[in-house]
Amino acid sequence: MSKKILLSVALVATLTVLAGCQLGKPASQPAEQQSKIKVGVILPLTGFIAEYGIAGQNAAELAKKDSAFVADNIQFIYEDSQNDPKQAVSAFNKLKNVDHVQAIINWGSTTAYALAPLAKQADMPLFAMTVEKGIVGDSKYITRVSSSGEDYALANLAYLRSKGIKKIGALKLELVYCYEVVAGTEKNLATDETFEVIDNFQFNDQDFKTTIAKLKNKQYDAIALLLSDSQTIDFMRQAKEMGYSNTFFGTDWLDSKSLIDKSNGVLDGIFFAAPIVNDEFRSRYIKEFGNDNQIASGSGLMYDFVMAWSKNLQGIKNPSTDQLISAAENIKDFPGVMGDVSFVKKDSDRYIKFPLPIKLIENGQLKIVSQ
Repeated sequence: MSKKILLSVALVATLTVLAGCQLGKPASQPAEQQSKIKVGVILPLTGFIAEYGIAGQNAAELAKKDSAFVADNIQFIYEDSQNDPKQAVSAFNKLKNVDHVQAIINWGSTTAYALAPLAKQADMPLFAMTVEKGIVGDSKYITRVSSSGEDYALANLAYLRSKGIKKIGALKLELVYCYEVVAGTEKNLATDETFEVIDNFQFNDQDFKTTIAKLKNKQYDAIALLLSDSQTIDFMRQAKEMGYSNTFFGTDWLDSKSLIDKSNGVLDGIFFAAPIVNDEFRSRYIKEFGNDNQIASGSGLMYDFVMAWSKNLQGIKNPSTDQLISAAENIKDFPGVMGDVSFVKKDSDRYIKFPLPIKLIENGQLKIVSQ
């Protein structure tokens, strides 16, 4: 056999081996997949408030369908917190160390308090879906995605004034959010208006008969029920049994059709401030997911934030941490499904502000009475 033939055979064998090695290699990720912004999303996807987490996840996926930029440039990695701070911390560490995310979106106050120091330590942007401003701590890395307790108080006061209500009593749960609503109310009272906290309660309190007896001996134009959703039901049931009625208003924890249905009508007549979504979004959401559970506080907040934030990231390749933060800070009058959305920096607080209309529970249905 000639040297030329031997060389040809050797060359073919070498090429075959190389081809085989190449075929055996795992396919590399497309460049566009590698360059996506990785965003960790920590939500209560199971547990007693899973409605909120599932609604948030649905909204993020809907944003991917509605925005080519989000679909092509942002990768959401979901983790279940079960609304448990320990679970949230584990999820944060996994997202940071294994998935190497560049930002975190978290739903819930207790979990946000646990994650805030970790985000600061890791220089990680944390977008916290919570009303409690203490989480921010004047840190540029933390931005709340929710209106403030004072915003809720102002919305309530505006509606009360439209009804000529001036003397307000309150039942308050020992919770930061409730403290912030009370502080925001007291701060913005007119000279001829009064606000008095009658009693304070813990989460496990269910007997309100003593407080109702006090109320029957006092003259208030309206009563603020700054209680949990189940406590509000208990109070209203006991008030009815004791023959006490008044104008009652509560918190956006009542913004749940499934909760209203379970209350068997005792929540009728209560109003509260809460974000809303427009009819077009509601219709599309129900068609896509088959329900409208927590469509505002879960889905609306997430959808509008993702759409507004991502708009400000367009044209930026491989954004830095500061650019991810600035994209939130530069949200101004974004026309979202809940109305115009804007970033606000006030004192030590940094947050995305949403409109807060007034909803009334009437005949087992939610009715918007003021926008």
